[in-house]
Amino acid sequence: FRGDPNKWPGPAWHVLGPTLLSVAAFLPVYFAAYRLTGIRSLLCMLVMAGIGYALMPFNSFANAYTIYAVGFAAMLGGSLWIRLAWAAAMLAGLLFEIIALQYPVFVFLITLIVSVAVFFGNHHFAESTRKRAELKLSHDEIRRLAALAEGERSRSDRQDVLGDTLSLVASTWKLTGKM
Repeated sequence: FRGDPNKWPGPAWHVLGPTLLSVAAFLPVYFAAYRLTGIRSLLCMLVMAGIGYALMPFNSFANAYTIYAVGFAAMLGGSLWIRLAWAAAMLAGLLFEIIALQYPVFVFLITLIVSVAVFFGNHHFAESTRKRAELKLSHDEIRRLAALAEGERSRSDRQDVLGDTLSLVASTWKLTGKM
């Protein structure tokens, strides 16, 4: 973004080298973030944002790492407000760096729009997954209770049949005793 926008801002390795290193650092963290929970997941999210901040002086498209980090903020545990605070803090860090590097503010605005969309998309996905799991547990409990009720009903039916049979035998016994 510095200088002539139609000219590459320096030697290709000036941009490509750090970008390739950032990808090599990012991918293990990205995949680990899916498997980890709690503080470890939070650390993965912060490392993703840190990779983006470190790469930003070399590659103005490093904001993509911030978008990934904000997306993972939505998947953290805790209240929505805490997760939004983490997202806002990472976006504020990006804004500070964009201003310090004298990049156009529209880079931040585009990142903000995409980050908010990704955050709430991931939040909706996480909430839907949680609610589906709760629903499955309640369905399993309903099935268990239905099987228990069916067993009780079956035992009650057998007792009724036994009671009817014994009443019939007693009535027959009384009748045969009177003859």
